[in-house]
Amino acid sequence: MFVIDVTLDPILFEIGPFQMSWHGLIATTAILVAVWVALVLARRSAIPESSIGRLMWWAIPGGVIGARLFNVLDHLPYYSDNPIEVLFIWQGGIAAYGAFIGGLVSAVVAARREGLPVWQLLDVAAPAMLIGQAIGRIGCFLNGDTVGGPTAGGWGVAYWHPDALVPRSLAGIPTHPYPLYEIIWDLAMLG
Repeated sequence: MFVIDVTLDPILFEIGPFQMSWHGLIATTAILVAVWVALVLARRSAIPESSIGRLMWWAIPGGVIGARLFNVLDHLPYYSDNPIEVLFIWQGGIAAYGAFIGGLVSAVVAARREGLPVWQLLDVAAPAMLIGQAIGRIGCFLNGDTVGGPTAGGWGVAYWHPDALVPRSLAGIPTHPYPLYEIIWDLAMLG
């Protein structure tokens, strides 16, 4: 069996109480690359770059809010008991699909308010979002927050670092690399 052993500390560096995680760095990179792709595609579609820039001021915060909201709803019993922690986004707990929904809804509302061509903008956004999602899943892969079930098949991934986000019961056990599967799927859809 081919097993990818992930021994990387999920935290890239710390300065006092501030921690920069690999996931945070890669998610930020994913957003920047997605915006750049959207700008390039907008130019080709004769959409003013300034329109994309204005929409990003709505889409990115909307995406962050959607990502957090989706995670909170997914773990509602915990957050019902700890409501103040809904605001503690720096402790983790975001969901990519919530980011898609929140960012998309925010951008569509902003585009309609400004009288921009929504369907043409969605044609620009779709490839950018797929590329951003593929890059962002690298962060999920590195920190172990999205793992599949144990596998005895041809390949898997095992997380060894004590701070990896993989459930303790799966530490060191080969699991299906769901983030890698999704990266492949995202790239196939992009193609």
